Amino acid sequence: TEAFIRDDYEFTACCGAGLSDDKKFCSKCGKKVDRIYLKGEEFDFVDKIWYHSDRARFVIHPDTIKNKKIEIAFEIALRVHKNQVDKKNYPYMAHVLDIASRVSHLGETHEIVGLLHDAIEDAEPDKLKKEIVEAIETGFSEEVLEAITAMTKNEGEDYFQDYLPRLKKNKIATAVKIADSSHNLSKAHLIEDKSLQDKLRNKYIKALDELGEDGKSLEKPLVYCDGKWKQM
Repeated sequence: TEAFIRDDYEFTACCGAGLSDDKKFCSKCGKKVDRIYLKGEEFDFVDKIWYHSDRARFVIHPDTIKNKKIEIAFEIALRVHKNQVDKKNYPYMAHVLDIASRVSHLGETHEIVGLLHDAIEDAEPDKLKKEIVEAIETGFSEEVLEAITAMTKNEGEDYFQDYLPRLKKNKIATAVKIADSSHNLSKAHLIEDKSLQDKLRNKYIKALDELGEDGKSLEKPLVYCDGKWKQM
């Protein structure tokens, strides 16, 4: 059993539960935690990825995924994002898995698109980008490819004038983008640069408004409880 602890999230293996107060055992089943990865230390995504946090719950491991399509999507996402970090220098795969979990109740296609929503846009260099596109084309339906393509911002596109109007034409992409923007909005307060924090907060609120949601009402972090996403 392994866990990854940081100041605003707690990730743990096992039952999708948190850790005991002494951080040595699963708080639900009592299983001992063998290794803990602290913020700033290397986290090996290739071996194991298990997540639980106060805002999202997603338990996934390559050896236990029953759905082959989800496993393929997971492996592609891992290939693109395993060394990527977010604006707080946290592993970007945490965000990817969070989005997939938020839309998983909508079905397999939404969950796959959630896992791969940034895969084409973030794949570098161009050789990897081409390989990722080919992997998506051969591994999934045209519906999946169309949704991921809709979510991929093209060079030179204005976010609000070009990108979002194009994205909104695809219903799957719209649902995943709402989850994406909601998660980003719930983390905006963690950014220390106040001007950047305000800029991103306003961007995500406006994006959610454009996507048909009330952006300000979604600013509070979400928690997964009793099979549903709820605001804290």
